Amino acid sequence: MKSNKNLAVKSSLIKGRAWAKTNLFLGVGDRSVKSNLHRIETFYVRLDISDDVCIEIRPSDSAKITTEVSLSEQLKEHLKYQKIDPSDYLDSVSNEKNDAQKAVSLLLNKIDKSADVKIKIFKNLPSEAGLGGGSADAACALRLLQREFSIPDVDIINVAKQVSADVYPCLFENPSFSLMSSDQLFVIRNPTNSIKDLKVLISKPPIGSATSLAYSSLNRRRSEKSVEHEERGLLSLKYLRGMLQGEFPSEIAKLIDGIGGREVQLAGSVERYFYNDFEENVFSQIPDLRSAKNYFLEKGASVSFLSGSGSSLVSFFESNQNLSEVKTGFKNSMGKNWWVEESAIHF
Repeated sequence: MKSNKNLAVKSSLIKGRAWAKTNLFLGVGDRSVKSNLHRIETFYVRLDISDDVCIEIRPSDSAKITTEVSLSEQLKEHLKYQKIDPSDYLDSVSNEKNDAQKAVSLLLNKIDKSADVKIKIFKNLPSEAGLGGGSADAACALRLLQREFSIPDVDIINVAKQVSADVYPCLFENPSFSLMSSDQLFVIRNPTNSIKDLKVLISKPPIGSATSLAYSSLNRRRSEKSVEHEERGLLSLKYLRGMLQGEFPSEIAKLIDGIGGREVQLAGSVERYFYNDFEENVFSQIPDLRSAKNYFLEKGASVSFLSGSGSSLVSFFESNQNLSEVKTGFKNSMGKNWWVEESAIHF
């Protein structure tokens, strides 16, 4: 007798964009007893640059999932600067080694469906860049299948967490954040205002930064400009709430309003609200990142900081800044072999 698993599966072709993400602030705490993962204090936003994901679904009596990855020309060039053969890279991210395929396999098993699934990913985002490329691909695949099969959010979130801790925040289009005191991710509703008007320049050297490298010998010292650790995340949220004017969860809004009435000043101190505990450690491993950060700040960036565990820098500029000139000048002076892209905040 044939299985009933494929009765609700129809042939379809679904497409989506796997948006890059960055962290406007990122603090690393001790390991959680519950998850054995480091507690993370961070604020995620999507960037207006993405991989493209296409999923072809056909009915089948048994589950069969394959993944085909192709690369943009710029990414091929960047891999060559890294002395990585594009063919070797494709082998390392195809089929069962791909997080999107892992996510689809787990999800189909969870909802008890069989299908012949072909995943095609066109890569624009470099790996080991702190931009969430592979995790964003997996999150995009989950959202596409969620819409196709009307799957509840709770199932999508559970599968995302099974794949990796980085897939879960990539599920959300709106800005989201977590605090040291909670393993929960909070999503901001109806964000508006000036943060969307900022221009973004993303730059990655021809050296990647594996997450394990960023965690090794993590430098937890705070600079003289840093505020007390317990207040860092709340002060940053207070600053960002003023920019976003979105709907923060009520319990978080009360925390923000209850941090002693400290005035959030903009002039001369913006950098205190955009911090990354990985930065000093990764900069010591890849010194060119510090030089690049200084270059962008000298050229008018409001802030420039390490994205995630690196090795990309994200630099924010005002809307009237000519990023093409900054990009060209950087490539000519020190970033010839760097991957550099203009972008914006996406939500």
